Amino acid sequence: MHKTPSTYASTKKAFTISPLTHLKRVLNNPLLMSKMYFGPGIIVNEKREFWHSELWQDSLLFGEDKIKSKNEEYYRAGDFLLYHEQSSTFICRVRGIVIDELDNNTLKLKVDTLLSHENLPNCRFNDNWHTRGNNMELWLVEDAVKLVNPANIEQRIVVWLCDMPEPDEYDYYIKEIVYYFDGHWKYREIATRHKLPCEYITLSQSQQDLPTLKIFLDIYIDDFGTYRNVYHSLRGVYLQFGNMPLNLRKQIKNHFLIGFVPFGADFNDFIKPVIQDIKSLGLRSVQFSTVFAKTDTELN
Repeated sequence: MHKTPSTYASTKKAFTISPLTHLKRVLNNPLLMSKMYFGPGIIVNEKREFWHSELWQDSLLFGEDKIKSKNEEYYRAGDFLLYHEQSSTFICRVRGIVIDELDNNTLKLKVDTLLSHENLPNCRFNDNWHTRGNNMELWLVEDAVKLVNPANIEQRIVVWLCDMPEPDEYDYYIKEIVYYFDGHWKYREIATRHKLPCEYITLSQSQQDLPTLKIFLDIYIDDFGTYRNVYHSLRGVYLQFGNMPLNLRKQIKNHFLIGFVPFGADFNDFIKPVIQDIKSLGLRSVQFSTVFAKTDTELN
């Protein structure tokens, strides 16, 4: 028995427009470029823009990644610091560099607090926490972010997070995190902490000291169009630039079409060449963070 050969034409690539085409047009449009934001994350009372979010404030891929102190030293996300506040000295870990709109747009360090034994909530002086480690042990407080003025920084210190390789020398170590949940303080092993973006993101420095533009590409698929109940409807894939303010992002003309995913096609197959286009930039002075909510496609 012989199979009858198919008479259908061979499949063709889906229609797409490269994100780089849209990127080039936007960067060359002075009306749009003058309104786009490339600065640090901003602390505000009412969050409206992407740069008001924790994603922008904490990630090296957006805004500032370092700040200069009064002693002309640069501090970065992930650094452990001693700082003073009023008449006391505290220890912290830097999450990011932000602008505090609530304090005359001052540039500040966004930090996590580290506590010694005597400052732990619900601690007892007769427990074994105060004896282990010869007063070298600290506790990382999660979800208790503070803002620190760079002028208050005293010095950088070395702290060993015990879920990381042990350094040759260190001033303190951390074995546990502490956080407040459901009316109670909880203690957990350090391995359960939320890691900072600086621990898995590495920025490449421009060899020619060129200016760096950190661009937020927001790619989404529209499964809810006018004909969403029609079996042959096309799914549109669109691009927005997170650096645009909300009033521009709401305008239909600033939703840039990348292409359509035909009925029966796999979205992962559709998006792979789009990702390759973005990765093809490959410039040291530009970094891209690409997040897809509906795909298992690997970015590496």
